[in-house]
Amino acid sequence: MSRLVIDADGHISEPPELWEEFCDPEFLAFAPRRVLDSQGRPRTFVGGEMAPYIPFDSAAYDKERPKGGVDPHARLADMDSEGMEVSVIFPTTGLMFGGIADAAVNNALCRAYNDWLRTYCDTDTSRLLGVAVVPQVDPALMVAEARRAIDDLGFVAVMLRPNVIAGRTLDHPAYDGLWSLLADRGVPAALHEGTTQNVPQSGQDRYDNFMFRHVCSHPHEQQMGCWS
Repeated sequence: MSRLVIDADGHISEPPELWEEFCDPEFLAFAPRRVLDSQGRPRTFVGGEMAPYIPFDSAAYDKERPKGGVDPHARLADMDSEGMEVSVIFPTTGLMFGGIADAAVNNALCRAYNDWLRTYCDTDTSRLLGVAVVPQVDPALMVAEARRAIDDLGFVAVMLRPNVIAGRTLDHPAYDGLWSLLADRGVPAALHEGTTQNVPQSGQDRYDNFMFRHVCSHPHEQQMGCWS
């Protein structure tokens, strides 16, 4: 008996040309890019700010990472080789958008990412299922982009960071409009933590070690998000 195998947490690797092609020119300067800090360490500059340092070997990562993170045809080939029928696709750099305080910038980057992801998933709409990123920092813009992503782009879920964003937990009344929209459309919210360190996170107040922060933030923030 065959089984339907679903990659429920697939990720893409946002290519630099994404922003050049899809971002509103007014906000292009705020789009994510890799830079070196004063210590020569690779970091992400996004939303007009330097994101906190995440230790990893970027040269090895760039050399070894699967091409399917950027190329949907390569991804489909990888899925075939691993026996996966469907991949539900989340962002990577887009996980940092939760920490962008400027609502207009946040919204512009979310829209650009979602538009690009639509073209990626269009390669095979039955197997590549996109999850939208929305600007949680602004409730009205969040609902508007969620509606566009569902109704116009055909995404199967809306991703939310489980963390406190703009001083609000997920049970805050400001989210009521989003919950109503998702319930009306029959679309789930997908909570996805990421140790981006640019939003409040479990472990951040007591550990400098990134591994410790990562081990704390994922289970704790997911649990608190689901509880909320």
